[in-house]
Amino acid sequence: MGLTVTKKLGTAVIRNRIKRRLRAAVRDVFPLHAEPGRDYVLIARRKAFTAPFPLLLDELRTALLEARDG
Repeated sequence: MGLTVTKKLGTAVIRNRIKRRLRAAVRDVFPLHAEPGRDYVLIARRKAFTAPFPLLLDELRTALLEARDG
């Protein structure tokens, strides 16, 4: 799993918080929904900073299911 958080998203504090939130979401969702042997790259968006954590989990879960089916 690769994670990209660009400087366009804000200061280092904001970027680091986004990374921590996305890593936590990955720990919760990937074991159940990611396909083994596949590489995944997450490209962070600004909304990841303020979105409620359950919404992040749902969005990640949906993205993984769509990637599997598509």
